[in-house]
Amino acid sequence: RFRKKEGVSLKDIALILQRYFYGISGMNLEIRPNQFPYTDLQTIYLPFKLNIFKEIEKNFLLYKIIVAHLWSQITIGTLRPELDTSVRAKFRDIGDFEISYIFERFENKRLATDIYNILEAFRCSNFLKKELPGLMREAEGIKMLLYEERPELSLLSEKTAFVEGLYQYFLKKDTKGDFLLSKD
Repeated sequence: RFRKKEGVSLKDIALILQRYFYGISGMNLEIRPNQFPYTDLQTIYLPFKLNIFKEIEKNFLLYKIIVAHLWSQITIGTLRPELDTSVRAKFRDIGDFEISYIFERFENKRLATDIYNILEAFRCSNFLKKELPGLMREAEGIKMLLYEERPELSLLSEKTAFVEGLYQYFLKKDTKGDFLLSKD
């Protein structure tokens, strides 16, 4: 029913994914389309369409993996980390602390966000291996396929290569080459 030549469309499977999310989390969050996946703790935002793989089943599995990953972010506090009192004292002007508040203070917000997200992906994966071991076994195959499409690090700028290297290591515990450090 939700099969299309060009991939899997979120509008066709949103209800299935919403029920899946409820089944693994007990939370009834709405699923809405967005260019990039994320959650604001009230709604799950997913790509309009996934057509990364030729096989529809792999694209659907990728949606499930993303949904599980967003659930893990909510559960382990990726978006609202617990702060010890010394750190909280530096941010007196905040009520409910959200991680985005810290990123606003970085000169290179994108780099800080990318590094944090990759490090949290490792933590979320460990959580999911305990909670959803079957899905995470299936995810390993998807991660290998995603790794195959990643660029050679030596072709990238230093900061981009650093972040890409972390991402590749997350996918396969390996990287495609070394990146060259500038002499500056």
